[in-house]
Amino acid sequence: MATRAAYFSPSEAEILMEAYEEVKDQIKMKGNTATVIKTTRESMANWTIPRTPIVEAKTGVVSGFSHKTQMSQNFNTACQGKLFANTDIPGSNIQTLPAASPEHCQALCSAHPRCTYFSFISNSFNCHLKRNPNEMVTKAQDGVTSGVPTCFCQLVNDWVKVAQVDVDFRASDIRFELMDDAGTCQRTCTEDASCQFYTYVKDNFFNPDYRRRCYLKRVITMPAPLKITKLANVVSGFTLKNCV
Repeated sequence: MATRAAYFSPSEAEILMEAYEEVKDQIKMKGNTATVIKTTRESMANWTIPRTPIVEAKTGVVSGFSHKTQMSQNFNTACQGKLFANTDIPGSNIQTLPAASPEHCQALCSAHPRCTYFSFISNSFNCHLKRNPNEMVTKAQDGVTSGVPTCFCQLVNDWVKVAQVDVDFRASDIRFELMDDAGTCQRTCTEDASCQFYTYVKDNFFNPDYRRRCYLKRVITMPAPLKITKLANVVSGFTLKNCV
């Protein structure tokens, strides 16, 4: 049940360890609940957090999310999640996902039923979801941001309103439209019920054929109930909100 830190000032290390200790028992509860989930794929299919399939650095583009992105949690108390820059938590990886920012990575960890902490690599946009409810070992590392998931509080979604400059959310296009600026592209995505995220190509993009294009994007996932059984006098179904 040890928790160790290295290369940090006492106050910074204490804050991280306190955050981990606070959620550790709640994380174990998440893990126990997750035993009914047979595969990670099944659990991910029900996530409401947008999962961009490819995130990469590219000069001359701006990407972002629909401002109508909904968090799956529903609590009265807002989460006070803290991120720890230049901090890595090596090992214990359970899954690596593309993410646009450390905040996006934290949201992915919070939505995953087995994630106990995470590390986001800024130069590769890789979000490493990790699980070890008994121990956390930290290490100073430039370009890495780490943290713990938010449990039993409402995840703040301010990160979805941040435009990612010179970042491309490649693939998953619905369509593109010609527009004058990235702000108009963002608003168009937000107003389109089928759009989850977007990429806008600016006037300084190296290929003039793509300039001023607003690519509206969406990842299609099917609802995946964790368990289906027969039960007399019961009727089940799916929300029509997924029909767009």
